[in-house]
Amino acid sequence: MPSLTDLRRAGIICDQSAIMAGEVTFEPPVRIHAGVTMRHCAIGAYSYVSNASNLRYVTCGRYCSIGDRIDTSPPNHPKHWLSTSEFLYNDKFEQGLEPVPLDFEPQQPITIGNDVWIGSRVTIMGGVTIGDGAIVALGAVVTKDVAPYTIVGGVAARPLRKRFDDALIEQLLAFKWWRYDIGAARRAGLQIDWKDPQRALDQLREAEAAGKLELIPDDRKVTLSSGKR
Repeated sequence: MPSLTDLRRAGIICDQSAIMAGEVTFEPPVRIHAGVTMRHCAIGAYSYVSNASNLRYVTCGRYCSIGDRIDTSPPNHPKHWLSTSEFLYNDKFEQGLEPVPLDFEPQQPITIGNDVWIGSRVTIMGGVTIGDGAIVALGAVVTKDVAPYTIVGGVAARPLRKRFDDALIEQLLAFKWWRYDIGAARRAGLQIDWKDPQRALDQLREAEAAGKLELIPDDRKVTLSSGKR
């Protein structure tokens, strides 16, 4: 694994206490805070993961805000077998026993869209997709897919309201502003009225037409592989 200095040069600001296992892909710039564990994940540009979060088999889009102490894709166990114990199929105790063949998926992937905000201490079950622009409230347990630009909360999480009206949501999903390097555009002087969503979208459209927005290139991604599960 590259040094922290090498990662920072590549646009990956990663705390030294972070743990990465398996294949982890970053699309800089990203920030990984203290105590984060990541296994087989991909994190998009301008996204960050807060302290002590545990991400497993997660594909996360761009411009996402991932809160602290998030738990994703907790391991599944065989509810239909006589025992739910991993002793039967995972040699945790190093006894050299032949594992029982699986007929279920112990770990299911999670897909998080772009511009998603996930509050602190959220649990996201395996197999869930969280749509672009969604918000997951603090402490929620997400067991089902979340529609784009929808705010959900509770145990189990349920829709509370939409962030914007249907017409604006449709426009945002069609334009996909997260395709662009907004950081680079701002450094070049682009000014957007972010506090007014409709006006901001119109200004982004104008900037696109004027050639003031650059796409985030696919070749920006950096993949690390530890070989660990």
